[in-house]
Amino acid sequence: MANSIAANIAKCCIDKYEGFPKRFKPLPNQWTILAGIVMERREKEEGKKGKEIEECPMDVNKKQVNNPSLFLECVSLATGMKCLGRSHRLPTGEIINDSHAEVLSRRAFQKYIYSELRACMENKNSIFQYNKKTGKFRLLNSSTIKFHLYVSQAPCGDASTVSLSELQTEEEKRINENKKRIFNEKQQSTNKHIKLEDGILY
Repeated sequence: MANSIAANIAKCCIDKYEGFPKRFKPLPNQWTILAGIVMERREKEEGKKGKEIEECPMDVNKKQVNNPSLFLECVSLATGMKCLGRSHRLPTGEIINDSHAEVLSRRAFQKYIYSELRACMENKNSIFQYNKKTGKFRLLNSSTIKFHLYVSQAPCGDASTVSLSELQTEEEKRINENKKRIFNEKQQSTNKHIKLEDGILY
């Protein structure tokens, strides 16, 4: 069952991507990484609602996936595998430093959440409900709503190195550990020449 849901989540993102115009996709001789966040919602038996909760209506016309009570919707999607070097970054935040697919998808997801909060306040279709008594929001039927992250390739860093290490021989592991040790020693040597005074690097 879990594998079936995972496959449907991946398909939901890929189908969304396939629907984009060609100008938003890499050329046939290029490749990129795709990342997306999918909302899973299951139907729940109606029960009594607390008087203090004002529920915003929710659009139920989402794609059903081999299950009449299961709905999947890709709420954010992005491609990318680049990031700026340190010398090109701006402390004012006027340039996007990290354009990896996972990061851009997260930014798009934040925008989606903000738009849903606004929709709830305007009494439009939303995944949130507003508690007038506490002045706080919460997910509409939170027990039936989940969010899943899909990435077409293992993210950079430990997420990929750990999985790769499982396929390495003992000799390959020894060589990589030695390379890592040399790299860390060089980094420590470089840091010795940097001093921090009043929050300014010299």
